[in-house]
Amino acid sequence: MAKQFYLDDYPKEGPFTVEHCWKILRDEPKWLAVLEELEKPNKRSLDEDEATDISGVGEKERPIGTKQAKKQRNGKGGVKDDDVSLDEDLKKFSDIEAATKKRQEDFLEAQERITDKKFETTRFRRETALLESYQKLLCMDTREMTEDIRAQHVLDLKMIREKLAGNGN
Repeated sequence: MAKQFYLDDYPKEGPFTVEHCWKILRDEPKWLAVLEELEKPNKRSLDEDEATDISGVGEKERPIGTKQAKKQRNGKGGVKDDDVSLDEDLKKFSDIEAATKKRQEDFLEAQERITDKKFETTRFRRETALLESYQKLLCMDTREMTEDIRAQHVLDLKMIREKLAGNGN
């Protein structure tokens, strides 16, 4: 029978040349299963339940395929009507995102105010130090200073006074 199958399927190939292999493998379970499949009809037979329900109403809903899932995940596929919870989740997410953005902006504004206050405090400290230096220089006794040191003392007082007045760098 195997020789006849071969001749029917491959008439141009010539005689069956692997008969020795066929004799060894003919009783193996794999080849017996192949023969059983060949004996079955090619068309799939319907069960009794499927035969009575030809309209397809009673069929189970198939899961979405990988391409459709990818389209939905990337936002290219249409959203089903029964996916209302997805819309609710997206709305919640956008609300949370907006609240987070608002908090971040508030935080940045507070941080900027703190930086401004620190800068202002540093400027006041520098001005206080300059004022203290100016007061010390004013209170110094210049009677025993040499002429060069007294001239330098006057220049220092003038420079600090200009800085305090805002005229200098």
